[in-house]
Amino acid sequence: MLVTAEVDASRATALAEDVSASGAELRMAVHYLCRAVADTIEVARLRGERLSLDPEAKETAEFLRQTLTP
Repeated sequence: MLVTAEVDASRATALAEDVSASGAELRMAVHYLCRAVADTIEVARLRGERLSLDPEAKETAEFLRQTLTP
């Protein structure tokens, strides 16, 4: 999942740096970034389940997951 997130972030960066990128291409860049963030959050969530987190950290993680998951 982290490798996919890294690839998605690289694609988004390349599109964002392309001055001739269209609006549709920039929207695709945002899509790639959202997917990268969602994948990274999922990895962190899965790792967090194996660790004991304090209640505030759990609340913050849940808020981010709900906010950033499509």
